[in-house]
Amino acid sequence: MLDNFPAVSMRARRAMPSDAAAIATIARALQWPGDKPPASGGFLININSEQEYREFIREGCPIVVVEDSLHGMWGFLLGFEASYYHQLAPDWATNLEWRDGSRQQLGDFILVDQIAVLRTRGRSGVGAAMLRELMRIRPDRPLIAEVLQAPHENRASLRFFKSHGFYKEAWRVADSLVWSLLFRPVE
Repeated sequence: MLDNFPAVSMRARRAMPSDAAAIATIARALQWPGDKPPASGGFLININSEQEYREFIREGCPIVVVEDSLHGMWGFLLGFEASYYHQLAPDWATNLEWRDGSRQQLGDFILVDQIAVLRTRGRSGVGAAMLRELMRIRPDRPLIAEVLQAPHENRASLRFFKSHGFYKEAWRVADSLVWSLLFRPVE
């Protein structure tokens, strides 16, 4: 009977350097393993090492985790400030062509680069809690999410971001992958 288990509440917070090992473990568990992504969705194309996640945290990248006191970490969201991301990928978002035909020079923004939730915690509000915490931490920055479109469309991610106020798509092609970029303005 489920009544015998204590109620557990999740808590979203900014990541600390000591969270890097748990973040890397979740990322490895969700890494896209080969030619076909998992049918259930929820996969990461690129993951980072524990040391890289620790450095991102130390350098002030907005990384959010969700956890509970009984089971530990359930997921993480890795964000990059525009100025930091331009150092990693200088040509990435300088001038994008949006689906509506407009061209927009992007100023300050936060790129939601990775959002990962343990499969056992999927569809339980963990992703939404991490997005809310990111918006609480940086309310002054619009958000951009990058979602894989081809060769395998990540429909679950598109639905997730659109249900949280992201819109106005642009396209980016890199390494034979097509990415959809969705934008969420500051409220």
